Amino acid sequence: MKTCYVIMPFASEFEAVYRKGIQEAVAQVAGKLGESWRCIRADDIQAPGSINKEIITSLYTSDLVIADLSGNNPNVLYELGVAHSAGRITVMVTQNVESLPFDIHQYRTHQYAANEEGLRLLAICLSTAIVDALSGRLEITNPVYDNAPLRLSSVLANLQEVTRIEEAVRKSVWIIEPTFDTDLRIFKDVIRTNIAERGIEYRYLIPEEKTSLRQFQLFAGELGCSEAQGGLAVRIVEPHLVESEVVIYDAYTEHEEVMIMSPRERKFAFWYRVGRTRGEFIRDRFEYLWESASRPTDDSGRRTDK
Repeated sequence: MKTCYVIMPFASEFEAVYRKGIQEAVAQVAGKLGESWRCIRADDIQAPGSINKEIITSLYTSDLVIADLSGNNPNVLYELGVAHSAGRITVMVTQNVESLPFDIHQYRTHQYAANEEGLRLLAICLSTAIVDALSGRLEITNPVYDNAPLRLSSVLANLQEVTRIEEAVRKSVWIIEPTFDTDLRIFKDVIRTNIAERGIEYRYLIPEEKTSLRQFQLFAGELGCSEAQGGLAVRIVEPHLVESEVVIYDAYTEHEEVMIMSPRERKFAFWYRVGRTRGEFIRDRFEYLWESASRPTDDSGRRTDK
């Protein structure tokens, strides 16, 4: 299920805006795209803990942010800045465009009237704007994205972005993987489809540990394929050579992209995008390790590819 996080004033006069305008718009988006969406605000989160932490986490992990800037509420404007810095797709609305602060006045903000007809029109307009924003046809634009010398969204990728990259891979995926846990939990369906239907090659370098072969056999079983069938290959290297999970998409092509995954202890997975120069070094190192690594063996010492 995808999430739309809403930042807006919590005053009672905005309840109808939230329910009849914003929530209705997101429901229309779900219908148009055939997807499951939920719409939440900070006051919808009832779990104990830091409210600020929940807000910031939601702004970084949501698929979409809607910001109602009516009245130029300081908390809303602060959270809007966080969303912009995080590179989230953000759609802004307000009851008075002319009152917007200078910094964001030049960016598209949808004006609405806070009456029955105005909220009906807001839902229609907002749903169209959201679908356009999610389509990828329009570039993300906001003051941070346009002017910052280094954008966080250029360095970090979330799960949705990495999933899209994996779904669109053209040639191969090379992975340095301490365990198969991440791919079993997150990417199993994508990998299965890529191998079975698209002929994509997956190469895994895993550490030489007692559980490595069992993990590989479990992983292959979950995918419904084996190394002998093609599309899936694995090599074993010394444990100290596998420091963290590294993924190389479409090595040696113009589409090559290299990413390093966050520690798996993190509640939310994210990936660091590696720059071209360092990425080439990592790719060449993978190739060297692959050529010098050994194939896995079963408990009797027999090679699994025999």
